[in-house]
Amino acid sequence: MHHQDVQVIRADEHASHYQITDASCFYFPILPLQGLIQAVQQEKKELVALPGRIEVSDKNGSLHYHHGVTIAFITAGFGIVKTLSKDIPIRTGDIILIPSMARHLSIAAQGTTMTEHIVFLGAKDDLQAVYDA
Repeated sequence: MHHQDVQVIRADEHASHYQITDASCFYFPILPLQGLIQAVQQEKKELVALPGRIEVSDKNGSLHYHHGVTIAFITAGFGIVKTLSKDIPIRTGDIILIPSMARHLSIAAQGTTMTEHIVFLGAKDDLQAVYDA
């Protein structure tokens, strides 16, 4: 399965803006799900959306991947998200789009903790697999 790399979207970047009464809606790039849906269906597994909160430490570790898609919202702190090809700085307000099979690891700045609120979209029993580079 071909996979894309991790994408970070800054809070001050947006693809489109809509003014609806007293609210402003900012939309970011689309994360395609058709390939994920087909893969889960072929495995005859249940597709779920699993919301969660991750308290990211400042410890380095192995990259990992998921067969599903993860959308992470950085709600506190800052650090980096490591990928196979680069380290990307991340901070409060950023959104991280992690496609299926993209190798990644979030690490908080030294001596701090970073909070990610996530939504994992994938098979019910696929949370994480370690990738040894």
